[in-house]
Amino acid sequence: MASIVGATSTIAGLLYLVYAAPAILSIQARVVFCIVFFGYISYSSLLHVIFYRNAPAPKRSVHHVTLVSFNLLLAATCAMVSTELHMRGHSQMTFDASPSIATIVRQIIVACVFENTVEYYWHCLLHCRFLYTRVHKVHHHYKRPQPFDDMYMHPFEGAVYYLVLYGPPFVFSMHVSAFAIYMIIMGTFGVLDHSGLPFRIPLVYNSEDHAMHHAKVIVNLGFPFPYWDILHGTFEGEFAGINFHRPTRKL
Repeated sequence: MASIVGATSTIAGLLYLVYAAPAILSIQARVVFCIVFFGYISYSSLLHVIFYRNAPAPKRSVHHVTLVSFNLLLAATCAMVSTELHMRGHSQMTFDASPSIATIVRQIIVACVFENTVEYYWHCLLHCRFLYTRVHKVHHHYKRPQPFDDMYMHPFEGAVYYLVLYGPPFVFSMHVSAFAIYMIIMGTFGVLDHSGLPFRIPLVYNSEDHAMHHAKVIVNLGFPFPYWDILHGTFEGEFAGINFHRPTRKL
């Protein structure tokens, strides 16, 4: 109960700060904060109500509410700060008339490749014994994740990943519409990866790949696409009709 009260107080305080500081933050930054914060809650809650409403309640860590709440606030705050930087011209985000569809598609692909590449090697680093036992093991507490479990992680891990996730417009030119679509893709797959629900796009994405990662730890390190895992031999599962297998070990 104390953790719930504390998390609620923190959320209320930050929401008040977001709306009480118009001289500091642009309206766009504050809107993005709310989209990320309430969008995540709505999406995860919808999956929970539809698919888990009548299921037995899983056993949760005593730190579950606190960590999930903090990391959601961290994600929304990072989104808000990055948006403010975009609005002030401190990135390569463009806001001109809509570019061609080909340009938008190209920018989305480049952003996905950037995220998938940096995330893969960062995730591999997290599975080195030193960082795994001190940081990443928190996220592996749940072997069969359900909605909201994706936010159960060490705040350091979350902070680094959000730098990667929101990073593309700071690295290369990207139109705001392309970035919005990219974020929808990443947000959707991120929740599905930890939903316990089967969903796949042939040759592109399979939510069961990350579920297997939580169960076996050392396989399927890439998010959200399997290509780096296949290239480096860390993939386990089915891809293009081929079954891949890897031995497991305990960290």
